[in-house]
Amino acid sequence: MAASRRATSRNSQRYQPYKDANDGGIRATRSSSADHGASRLVGVGSAPSLTASSAVASVEKEETLREGLIEMVRKLYPGIIPRHDYDLCLLAEGDYKGPLSSEQVYAWLDEFIRADATPYAGQPCPSLKEATALVNVGSAEFLEKPSSLVTGRKPRPGERNVFVRPIPNCAYSIRLFPGVSDHHEFCLDFVHTKTGKATNSPFECELWSMPDPITPWLSKPPMKLMSLENCFGVRTPDIRPGEEKFLLKEGVMYLLVRPGKRAVHFTVPIPSKAPAELDADPLDLPRTFD
Repeated sequence: MAASRRATSRNSQRYQPYKDANDGGIRATRSSSADHGASRLVGVGSAPSLTASSAVASVEKEETLREGLIEMVRKLYPGIIPRHDYDLCLLAEGDYKGPLSSEQVYAWLDEFIRADATPYAGQPCPSLKEATALVNVGSAEFLEKPSSLVTGRKPRPGERNVFVRPIPNCAYSIRLFPGVSDHHEFCLDFVHTKTGKATNSPFECELWSMPDPITPWLSKPPMKLMSLENCFGVRTPDIRPGEEKFLLKEGVMYLLVRPGKRAVHFTVPIPSKAPAELDADPLDLPRTFD
Protein backbone atom coordinates (compact mmCIF):
# COMPACT_ATOMS: atom_id res chain seq x y z
CA MET A 1 0.00 0.00 0.00
CA ALA A 2 1.03 3.58 -0.49
CA ALA A 3 0.81 4.41 3.18
CA SER A 4 1.82 2.30 6.16
CA ARG A 5 -0.76 1.12 8.62
CA ARG A 6 1.12 3.20 11.21
CA ALA A 7 0.95 6.38 9.14
CA THR A 8 -2.76 7.17 9.52
CA SER A 9 -3.79 10.48 11.05
CA ARG A 10 -4.87 10.58 14.69
CA ASN A 11 -7.95 12.76 14.60
CA SER A 12 -10.74 10.18 14.74
CA GLN A 13 -11.72 7.14 16.80
CA ARG A 14 -14.06 5.69 14.14
CA TYR A 15 -13.60 2.34 12.51
CA GLN A 16 -15.84 0.01 10.55
CA PRO A 17 -16.85 -3.59 11.25
CA TYR A 18 -16.94 -5.88 8.21
CA LYS A 19 -19.85 -8.21 8.88
CA ASP A 20 -20.70 -8.87 5.25
CA ALA A 21 -18.10 -10.39 2.95
CA ASN A 22 -19.87 -8.88 -0.05
CA ASP A 23 -19.07 -5.17 0.48
CA GLY A 24 -16.83 -3.37 -1.96
CA GLY A 25 -13.99 -4.04 -4.31
CA ILE A 26 -9.96 -3.61 -4.68
CA ARG A 27 -7.97 -1.07 -6.31
CA ALA A 28 -4.53 -0.93 -4.92
CA THR A 29 -1.41 -2.69 -3.89
CA ARG A 30 1.82 -1.35 -2.54
CA SER A 31 3.05 1.77 -4.23
CA SER A 32 6.50 2.64 -5.43
CA SER A 33 9.14 4.32 -3.33
CA ALA A 34 10.17 6.28 -6.43
CA ASP A 35 10.49 10.04 -6.19
CA HIS A 36 7.20 11.71 -7.03
CA GLY A 37 8.32 15.22 -6.11
CA ALA A 38 7.20 18.04 -8.37
CA SER A 39 9.81 19.95 -10.31
CA ARG A 40 10.36 23.62 -9.43
CA LEU A 41 11.12 26.72 -11.45
CA VAL A 42 14.11 28.55 -9.99
CA GLY A 43 14.80 32.15 -10.98
CA VAL A 44 14.19 35.81 -10.30
CA GLY A 45 10.61 37.05 -10.20
CA SER A 46 7.45 35.09 -10.96
CA ALA A 47 7.31 32.14 -13.34
CA PRO A 48 5.53 32.66 -16.69
CA SER A 49 1.82 31.87 -16.56
CA LEU A 50 0.59 28.62 -18.10
CA THR A 51 -3.14 27.93 -18.28
CA ALA A 52 -4.99 24.89 -19.53
CA SER A 53 -6.84 25.50 -22.76
CA SER A 54 -9.76 23.38 -21.61
CA ALA A 55 -10.97 21.59 -18.52
CA VAL A 56 -13.03 18.43 -18.18
CA ALA A 57 -14.90 17.73 -14.97
CA SER A 58 -15.73 14.18 -13.95
CA VAL A 59 -18.99 13.58 -12.13
CA GLU A 60 -18.38 9.89 -11.45
CA LYS A 61 -17.87 8.92 -7.82
CA GLU A 62 -14.35 7.61 -7.43
CA GLU A 63 -13.79 4.29 -5.73
CA THR A 64 -12.41 4.58 -2.20
CA LEU A 65 -9.34 2.89 -0.79
CA ARG A 66 -11.63 0.92 1.54
CA GLU A 67 -13.54 -0.55 -1.40
CA GLY A 68 -10.29 -1.41 -3.10
CA LEU A 69 -8.73 -3.10 -0.09
CA ILE A 70 -11.86 -5.14 0.63
CA GLU A 71 -11.57 -6.75 -2.79
CA MET A 72 -7.84 -7.32 -2.28
CA VAL A 73 -8.39 -9.07 1.04
CA ARG A 74 -11.18 -11.15 -0.48
CA LYS A 75 -8.74 -12.28 -3.17
CA LEU A 76 -5.81 -12.92 -0.81
CA TYR A 77 -7.76 -14.54 2.04
CA PRO A 78 -11.09 -16.03 0.89
CA GLY A 79 -13.58 -16.39 3.73
CA ILE A 80 -11.67 -14.15 6.15
CA ILE A 81 -13.73 -11.08 7.12
CA PRO A 82 -11.87 -8.11 8.69
CA ARG A 83 -13.32 -7.18 12.07
CA HIS A 84 -12.57 -3.47 11.63
CA ASP A 85 -10.56 -1.02 9.52
CA TYR A 86 -7.20 -1.87 11.04
CA ASP A 87 -7.66 -5.57 10.26
CA LEU A 88 -8.44 -4.52 6.70
CA CYS A 89 -5.22 -2.51 6.40
CA LEU A 90 -3.09 -5.28 7.92
CA LEU A 91 -4.54 -8.04 5.76
CA ALA A 92 -4.23 -5.97 2.58
CA GLU A 93 -0.45 -5.89 3.04
CA GLY A 94 -0.49 -9.62 2.25
CA ASP A 95 2.02 -10.60 4.93
CA TYR A 96 -0.03 -13.40 6.51
CA LYS A 97 1.09 -16.77 5.12
CA GLY A 98 -0.58 -19.22 7.51
CA PRO A 99 -3.70 -21.41 7.27
CA LEU A 100 -6.95 -19.71 6.27
CA SER A 101 -8.58 -20.33 9.62
CA SER A 102 -10.40 -17.35 11.15
CA GLU A 103 -9.11 -18.27 14.60
CA GLN A 104 -5.47 -18.35 13.45
CA VAL A 105 -5.76 -15.25 11.26
CA TYR A 106 -7.37 -13.21 14.04
CA ALA A 107 -4.71 -14.39 16.52
CA TRP A 108 -2.00 -13.22 14.09
CA LEU A 109 -3.76 -9.87 13.67
CA ASP A 110 -4.13 -9.43 17.42
CA GLU A 111 -0.37 -9.81 17.90
CA PHE A 112 0.22 -6.95 15.45
CA ILE A 113 -2.47 -4.80 17.03
CA ARG A 114 -0.93 -5.11 20.49
CA ALA A 115 2.58 -4.45 19.12
CA ASP A 116 1.46 -1.45 17.06
CA ALA A 117 -0.51 0.05 19.94
CA THR A 118 2.42 0.00 22.37
CA PRO A 119 4.26 3.05 20.90
CA TYR A 120 1.06 5.09 21.12
CA ALA A 121 0.34 4.11 24.71
CA GLY A 122 3.93 4.39 25.89
CA GLN A 123 3.52 1.09 27.72
CA PRO A 124 1.99 -2.32 27.06
CA CYS A 125 -1.77 -1.99 26.61
CA PRO A 126 -3.82 -3.71 29.30
CA SER A 127 -6.44 -5.07 26.91
CA LEU A 128 -6.93 -5.93 23.24
CA LYS A 129 -10.00 -3.66 23.16
CA GLU A 130 -7.95 -0.63 24.19
CA ALA A 131 -5.17 -1.54 21.79
CA THR A 132 -7.67 -1.80 18.93
CA ALA A 133 -9.13 1.62 19.76
CA LEU A 134 -5.63 3.15 19.72
CA VAL A 135 -4.49 1.73 16.38
CA ASN A 136 -7.81 2.48 14.69
CA VAL A 137 -7.46 6.20 15.25
CA GLY A 138 -7.69 7.85 11.84
CA SER A 139 -8.27 4.60 9.95
CA ALA A 140 -11.73 5.60 8.71
CA GLU A 141 -10.49 8.86 7.18
CA PHE A 142 -7.49 7.10 5.65
CA LEU A 143 -9.67 4.46 3.96
CA GLU A 144 -12.05 7.04 2.52
CA LYS A 145 -9.24 8.45 0.37
CA PRO A 146 -9.52 7.81 -3.39
CA SER A 147 -8.13 4.44 -4.40
CA SER A 148 -6.38 6.11 -7.36
CA LEU A 149 -3.80 7.49 -4.91
CA VAL A 150 -2.05 4.12 -4.87
CA THR A 151 -0.59 2.14 -7.72
CA GLY A 152 -0.10 -1.46 -8.73
CA ARG A 153 -3.58 -2.98 -8.89
CA LYS A 154 -3.84 -5.42 -11.77
CA PRO A 155 -6.38 -4.29 -14.39
CA ARG A 156 -9.93 -5.60 -14.46
CA PRO A 157 -11.43 -7.07 -17.67
CA GLY A 158 -12.48 -4.30 -20.02
CA GLU A 159 -10.54 -1.59 -18.20
CA ARG A 160 -9.48 1.37 -20.35
CA ASN A 161 -5.91 2.26 -21.33
CA VAL A 162 -4.50 -1.24 -20.98
CA PHE A 163 -1.97 -2.09 -23.70
CA VAL A 164 -0.84 -5.65 -24.46
CA ARG A 165 1.96 -6.28 -26.95
CA PRO A 166 3.44 -9.72 -27.82
CA ILE A 167 7.17 -10.13 -27.30
CA PRO A 168 8.82 -11.41 -30.52
CA ASN A 169 9.86 -15.08 -30.53
CA CYS A 170 8.16 -15.65 -27.20
CA ALA A 171 4.92 -17.09 -25.80
CA TYR A 172 4.44 -14.04 -23.57
CA SER A 173 3.43 -10.41 -23.90
CA ILE A 174 4.05 -7.26 -21.93
CA ARG A 175 0.99 -5.55 -20.49
CA LEU A 176 0.93 -1.86 -19.61
CA PHE A 177 -1.82 -0.58 -17.33
CA PRO A 178 -2.36 2.77 -15.56
CA GLY A 179 -0.91 3.64 -12.17
CA VAL A 180 -1.41 6.95 -10.35
CA SER A 181 -2.23 9.44 -13.10
CA ASP A 182 -1.11 12.46 -11.06
CA HIS A 183 2.34 10.88 -10.86
CA HIS A 184 2.33 10.00 -14.60
CA GLU A 185 2.69 6.31 -13.79
CA PHE A 186 2.07 3.12 -15.72
CA CYS A 187 2.71 -0.42 -14.54
CA LEU A 188 4.06 -3.35 -16.50
CA ASP A 189 3.58 -7.05 -16.02
CA PHE A 190 3.91 -10.17 -18.16
CA VAL A 191 0.95 -12.18 -19.44
CA HIS A 192 0.67 -15.37 -21.45
CA THR A 193 -0.19 -14.26 -24.97
CA LYS A 194 -2.83 -16.96 -25.61
CA THR A 195 -4.53 -17.00 -22.22
CA GLY A 196 -3.95 -13.45 -21.00
CA LYS A 197 -3.03 -14.85 -17.59
CA ALA A 198 -0.55 -12.76 -15.62
CA THR A 199 2.70 -14.43 -14.64
CA ASN A 200 5.82 -13.41 -12.78
CA SER A 201 8.89 -12.90 -14.99
CA PRO A 202 8.51 -15.99 -17.21
CA PHE A 203 12.08 -15.88 -18.53
CA GLU A 204 15.43 -14.37 -17.65
CA CYS A 205 15.37 -10.69 -18.53
CA GLU A 206 16.27 -7.17 -17.45
CA LEU A 207 14.12 -4.06 -17.83
CA TRP A 208 15.93 -0.75 -18.33
CA SER A 209 14.72 2.82 -18.65
CA MET A 210 16.49 4.54 -21.55
CA PRO A 211 17.27 8.16 -22.52
CA ASP A 212 15.01 9.72 -25.14
CA PRO A 213 16.68 8.93 -28.50
CA ILE A 214 15.80 12.38 -29.87
CA THR A 215 16.93 14.45 -26.87
CA PRO A 216 19.18 12.16 -24.80
CA TRP A 217 20.88 15.16 -23.16
CA LEU A 218 17.55 16.08 -21.55
CA SER A 219 16.94 12.58 -20.20
CA LYS A 220 18.21 10.55 -17.29
CA PRO A 221 20.94 7.94 -17.94
CA PRO A 222 19.94 4.27 -18.34
CA MET A 223 18.68 2.64 -15.15
CA LYS A 224 17.83 -0.97 -14.41
CA LEU A 225 14.38 -1.42 -12.85
CA MET A 226 13.36 -3.65 -9.96
CA SER A 227 9.85 -4.90 -9.46
CA LEU A 228 7.59 -3.03 -7.06
CA GLU A 229 7.68 -6.06 -4.80
CA ASN A 230 11.49 -6.05 -4.73
CA CYS A 231 11.40 -2.33 -3.89
CA PHE A 232 9.36 -3.20 -0.81
CA GLY A 233 11.73 -5.93 0.31
CA VAL A 234 9.87 -8.96 -1.07
CA ARG A 235 12.27 -11.51 -2.54
CA THR A 236 11.48 -12.52 -6.13
CA PRO A 237 10.77 -16.20 -5.19
CA ASP A 238 8.32 -14.97 -2.54
CA ILE A 239 6.19 -12.83 -4.89
CA ARG A 240 2.70 -14.27 -5.17
CA PRO A 241 2.10 -15.93 -8.56
CA GLY A 242 1.00 -13.41 -11.18
CA GLU A 243 1.41 -10.40 -8.87
CA GLU A 244 4.85 -9.14 -9.99
CA LYS A 245 4.80 -5.68 -11.58
CA PHE A 246 7.17 -2.86 -12.52
CA LEU A 247 6.56 0.88 -12.20
CA LEU A 248 7.10 2.94 -15.37
CA LYS A 249 6.69 6.61 -16.31
CA GLU A 250 4.62 8.06 -19.12
CA GLY A 251 6.65 9.11 -22.18
CA VAL A 252 9.78 7.20 -21.14
CA MET A 253 11.46 4.60 -23.39
CA TYR A 254 12.23 1.17 -21.91
CA LEU A 255 14.42 -1.69 -23.10
CA LEU A 256 13.66 -5.34 -22.33
CA VAL A 257 16.89 -7.32 -22.52
CA ARG A 258 16.79 -11.12 -22.91
CA PRO A 259 20.04 -13.12 -22.93
CA GLY A 260 20.51 -14.89 -26.26
CA LYS A 261 17.62 -13.06 -27.92
CA ARG A 262 17.17 -9.69 -29.55
CA ALA A 263 16.12 -6.96 -27.10
CA VAL A 264 12.83 -5.11 -27.56
CA HIS A 265 12.07 -1.49 -26.79
CA PHE A 266 8.88 0.50 -26.30
CA THR A 267 7.78 3.93 -25.10
CA VAL A 268 5.03 4.30 -22.51
CA PRO A 269 2.05 6.22 -23.97
CA ILE A 270 1.20 9.71 -22.82
CA PRO A 271 -2.47 10.59 -22.23
CA SER A 272 -4.02 12.90 -24.78
CA LYS A 273 -4.71 16.16 -22.99
CA ALA A 274 -5.46 19.69 -24.12
CA PRO A 275 -2.11 21.48 -24.51
CA ALA A 276 -1.18 24.22 -22.09
CA GLU A 277 -1.27 27.72 -23.51
CA LEU A 278 1.41 30.30 -22.80
CA ASP A 279 0.21 33.90 -22.81
CA ALA A 280 2.61 34.93 -25.58
CA ASP A 281 2.81 34.98 -29.38
CA PRO A 282 4.33 31.80 -30.88
CA LEU A 283 7.15 31.65 -33.43
CA ASP A 284 6.98 28.89 -35.99
CA LEU A 285 10.07 26.62 -35.86
CA PRO A 286 10.44 23.02 -37.04
CA ARG A 287 10.55 20.26 -34.46
CA THR A 288 13.56 18.62 -36.13
CA PHE A 289 15.98 19.48 -38.95
CA ASP A 290 18.41 17.61 -41.24
